[in-house]
Amino acid sequence: MKTAKARKIVSLIIMVFLTITTLCGCEKQDLAKKQVLKDLKALAEIEDFDDLNMSVYYFDPLHPIIIDDLGSLDKVIAQSGEYLSFQLHGDEIKGRLDFFSEIEAEDIVLFNNCKPVELRSYTVIESSEEGKIFELIVSAHDFNNFIVNGVGIVRSMRLYKIFASVIYE
Repeated sequence: MKTAKARKIVSLIIMVFLTITTLCGCEKQDLAKKQVLKDLKALAEIEDFDDLNMSVYYFDPLHPIIIDDLGSLDKVIAQSGEYLSFQLHGDEIKGRLDFFSEIEAEDIVLFNNCKPVELRSYTVIESSEEGKIFELIVSAHDFNNFIVNGVGIVRSMRLYKIFASVIYE
């Protein structure tokens, strides 16, 4: 009898633990989604472009650059300057961020980016005062995904059309 009761208690404890863990995971994703949406909408509201620079890098699909950790991206970019495709400064960026205001929460579907990333393109917008304010990675291996400010987002045609203004010249 005691073992049957003990099993029920242990099963109940495990179920409670799994429920709490699941709820916490959903909350973290929701916070990440809200932060990305907030960051993207803030870019659309920029009015003064004087201190902004945008750099876009394309990487050779035949010789992909693979990074294990997004934190090492700056080092990779510094070493691979020959992949810089174009840069825009100040008012040249104007108009490219306007469509970011159309992005809605429903457009952002997160994915867990746990594996190494094969870089296809990398866009960074920097402010002389605030540093990096936007990073967009398009993965060569998983061309169906974007990484925006370190957060993995499933690619949709709607997002692709919006982000095209900061991927292509």
